[in-house]
Amino acid sequence: MVRKFSGACGWMHTNPVQIHRKLTNEHIFPNQSEKMQNKLAEELLDTDKLTFMEAYQQHMGANGSTLDGVIELLKNTSVLIDVFRDRRTANESNDIRLQKLHAVQQWFHNWQKKVQSQKSLMSSECQEDIQSSIISF
Repeated sequence: MVRKFSGACGWMHTNPVQIHRKLTNEHIFPNQSEKMQNKLAEELLDTDKLTFMEAYQQHMGANGSTLDGVIELLKNTSVLIDVFRDRRTANESNDIRLQKLHAVQQWFHNWQKKVQSQKSLMSSECQEDIQSSIISF
């Protein structure tokens, strides 16, 4: 995944239209202390990054399908970040944000089952943190 983001970052610097202005080398190659910063994680997994990667996928043409998995992941993480950034309280059980969180939780659950036989991109601790964040919202 880092390789795909790194390629997109290189493309961004040669593209005259700056789609994602906040993207820095720290996002792609964070040092140990930067890895623990929620702000960097949010900026790497939010709607802006999704839009950026979709534009990069279009730029890649026929080879753009190699980004399908990254874009699918970003579609779900961007929903999480949008909901978690929303300052409104969830007062009713039929709040649309709760439905969105449930859909994302289901996607992560299905994804986890799918990759169990393969090398996971995420540690089990990270997967548990995502699940507990969704459940405790």
